[in-house]
Amino acid sequence: MCDIAHHLSMGERTVFTYLASPSFPERQPHPRRSSKSLLAPYKPYLLAQWNAGQRQTKRLFAQIQQQGYKGSYMTVTRYTHQLRQAQRHQLNNLEGRGQAPPLLSIGQPPRSCSPSDLASVEALEATLL
Repeated sequence: MCDIAHHLSMGERTVFTYLASPSFPERQPHPRRSSKSLLAPYKPYLLAQWNAGQRQTKRLFAQIQQQGYKGSYMTVTRYTHQLRQAQRHQLNNLEGRGQAPPLLSIGQPPRSCSPSDLASVEALEATLL
């Protein structure tokens, strides 16, 4: 019975129940949650804000929470990441342009920077934090 359960990817108890049954009922599919995202009603607003230059995920999250969004911050983060990737892809495909440089995280200056550039980066970090 253990081998049957393993082969069919089901529990031993389920196999035992099926073997004890006089007929073999069809397996019912597992009920799934609705595929409609909690974020879906807010995507047009987020996209409009994005196109207007508002690209801070925390601020966007706070704004849609005020409008009634009950989903997670991580969902909004994934969506804004997709927007960044799409924007980057669009920029890379402009005629006459080369590849966009890789994004730098805060605290990571460009590889070839002068001491004055590093001071500018540190000053920018101080204003952002």
